[in-house]
Amino acid sequence: MTPKLAAQLLRLTSAGTVLFGLMLMLAPHSPLKPAGLVFVDLAFLPLDRTQDMDHEVAQLMMAISGGLLCGLGVLVW
Repeated sequence: MTPKLAAQLLRLTSAGTVLFGLMLMLAPHSPLKPAGLVFVDLAFLPLDRTQDMDHEVAQLMMAISGGLLCGLGVLVW
C-alpha cells in the first residue's frame, strides 16, 4: 500500500466517523431514529429492543457519544 493510498483511506474512514457521530447526535430529533435505537439498545443491555430515545438519559448519551465521535474524526483527519 502506498502512503498516498493509506492517507486517502484514513481520510475516508475519518469522514465516515464524523458522519456517524453526526447521525448519533441528530438521531433523537430526526428520521434517523431507528438507526439510533440500535445504538441505544447496545448501550443499555440486554438486547431486547425495549429502550426508547425519548428518555433524557438516552438523549444525553447520544449527544455526548456523537460529539466525541465527531471530534475523533476531525482529529484523525
